[in-house]
Amino acid sequence: MMKSTKMLTSALLASVVLAVALSAQTNPDNPKFSLTIKADKPEVSLGSEIVFGITTTNLSDGPLVFDFGHQGGIPIGYQYDVRYEQGAQVARYEKERTVQLPNGGTWHIPSPNVSKRIGGIQPGKSIEQGAIISEIYPFDRPGRYTIQVYRKESWMPSPIYSNIITITVLPAANEPSAEEPPPAQ
Repeated sequence: MMKSTKMLTSALLASVVLAVALSAQTNPDNPKFSLTIKADKPEVSLGSEIVFGITTTNLSDGPLVFDFGHQGGIPIGYQYDVRYEQGAQVARYEKERTVQLPNGGTWHIPSPNVSKRIGGIQPGKSIEQGAIISEIYPFDRPGRYTIQVYRKESWMPSPIYSNIITITVLPAANEPSAEEPPPAQ
């Protein structure tokens, strides 16, 4: 009994020491990198692609290694938080989806292929990637949407968040806006 208690105490002590060492290396108050996003166009017409850039900047004294690549038009390794006007979260498309075309037809969009590589960012340097966020989230009604990106690596205690951008989806040219009354009959 005494031997198992000592082993348990030693294991717990070792876990605490390791946790303290890891938190000292990855202090959330002193992040190793930053994320900044910027919209290609802050206003788009309904049905248009929505594109933005993600800039990852190394704030540390040493090189950082990340998984980079794309799945279709979306950079991998990031999580996306897309919200509609009043803060309601927009649900992601399923892996495969069918889009209704304006002429009444449909278009089946298969799940895109993934290209992945490991790359480094030197201290003080940045890497920019483009994202076509409308490939994985429906921007299917006019209004204001907010987008934020975050990334969590295995060596980090908590994710790093980007700034928040706003994209305004305008009604299609042949569709009345919410503010405009329908034409009189």
